[in-house]
Amino acid sequence: LKDLGINQVECLVSTDDEAFTDYKRISRLNAVQEHKMVLRAIERGVPPEQIAKALDINVHSVQRKVRMLDGICEEAINLLKDKACPMAVFEVLRKMKTLRQIEAAELLINANNYSVPYASAILAGTPQSQLVEGSKPKRIMGITTEAMARMEAERVPCGVVLSPAELGQDA
Repeated sequence: LKDLGINQVECLVSTDDEAFTDYKRISRLNAVQEHKMVLRAIERGVPPEQIAKALDINVHSVQRKVRMLDGICEEAINLLKDKACPMAVFEVLRKMKTLRQIEAAELLINANNYSVPYASAILAGTPQSQLVEGSKPKRIMGITTEAMARMEAERVPCGVVLSPAELGQDA
């Protein structure tokens, strides 16, 4: 300012000392919040190209964000809406029927693991009858058909409490 010859400027002075920096406390949106934000912008007339430019992503990614919750039941959305759950997890959940989506969301929350590999493992353990396309065989990278059949056979329903003996542990 001195180099520009400016002698007076208006300043805001913070009296709250929280050691706040731009990088220390970044407020990140989770996938559901980001989906709602993008939808709201589009509803207000903002073109997807402008949203993509503002977020520094491609238009295809904006379209994926818009479609992210298509085919996901409201209960599963409500369970995961405030969790750090990546967008790709919803793509995995979309392959499951409604009740299995809710079960899977509860499993993600109980394990505090919202990763795509964990969601894919839940999908692998899901019986064909609980998949949206139950007639199509599941294909999950790195898992053989035999391994999937074993996981389905060993699946424990949500809410069932196993005894230490059933878990293979001494009582």
